[in-house]
Amino acid sequence: MSDQIRASHILIAHSEGRGGSSELSREDAETRIAELKTKIEAGEDFAAAATENSDCPSASKGGDLGSFGPGAM
Repeated sequence: MSDQIRASHILIAHSEGRGGSSELSREDAETRIAELKTKIEAGEDFAAAATENSDCPSASKGGDLGSFGPGAM
């Protein structure tokens, strides 16, 4: 059994976050996250949602962060 895992995510930045480059308030970011969660739970494709909405460079790969081992993230 491998100790590697594969993960994907959608990052929604807000103005109070580290770097603070986003125009979104924390509350607006939380609303956007809740809306995306609802759409994904209803069947929207996660990778498509990540590509369209994520503020992370992984958006170009559908949110895919790749594989990594314990302690890497």
